[in-house]
Amino acid sequence: MLHTALNDALKWGLVTRNVADAVDAPAVPKVEDPTLSRQQARQLSTEARAHRLFALYRMALTTGLRQGEILAPRWSDVDWDVGTVSVARAQKDVVDGIPVYGKTEAKRARSKVHLDPRDLTDLAAHRERQRGEPARAGSAWHPGDLIFCREDGTALSADQARNFFKRLLRAAGLPPRIRFHDLRHTNATLLMEAGEPVLVVSERLGHSTPTTTEAMYGHVSAPMRSAAASKIADILALDDPAAEDGPRQQTTAR
Repeated sequence: MLHTALNDALKWGLVTRNVADAVDAPAVPKVEDPTLSRQQARQLSTEARAHRLFALYRMALTTGLRQGEILAPRWSDVDWDVGTVSVARAQKDVVDGIPVYGKTEAKRARSKVHLDPRDLTDLAAHRERQRGEPARAGSAWHPGDLIFCREDGTALSADQARNFFKRLLRAAGLPPRIRFHDLRHTNATLLMEAGEPVLVVSERLGHSTPTTTEAMYGHVSAPMRSAAASKIADILALDDPAAEDGPRQQTTAR
């Protein structure tokens, strides 16, 4: 940040050189984001099943959407026949109960995310449950089309979603350091551990290139590379080299 500021000052003629050029920046250690194991992810899903926002946390696990992206879709964004949900915006904030939307952080346009039929079933159950909320809220109900909202129909803020999530973690006996955003990392990690191609994972996450995905989850793909080496060795293995090649005749060097 300082280097950029001094560069601007240099362009404006306020300084004669950028002294930050002479500084060796310290190396930033790479810290891997915590993720849930397959068993822990199932444990969280089981604990969340009775929660009114079960579909929210389930979708976060199965799609890898960012928190702002998953709080923004409307029911009109769901294509039940094709099995997709459109992701054209992201919730940036909620001010006085009014949501503020903006562009998603995805570098490449990711207009639709495919859902498994089981996810659609969970989403349909959530919609059916939500249909009874206007009657319970009465005059306090705020009509809208948001998939995930509060019990009075108003927008669900990021803080509220995180607070509910922390309660679920405690109830499920899972590590409290796990963040809502780590559900996205869990999604990518589990897919890559299962052997899903990096290109497919990258597209679902909305990364600009597979290189970004590889850089973030290289620690996951390393065992996959080792497994690939073992597979090709098994394919080309000779059970009995002598039998395969037949008796070798000795030759005399001349």
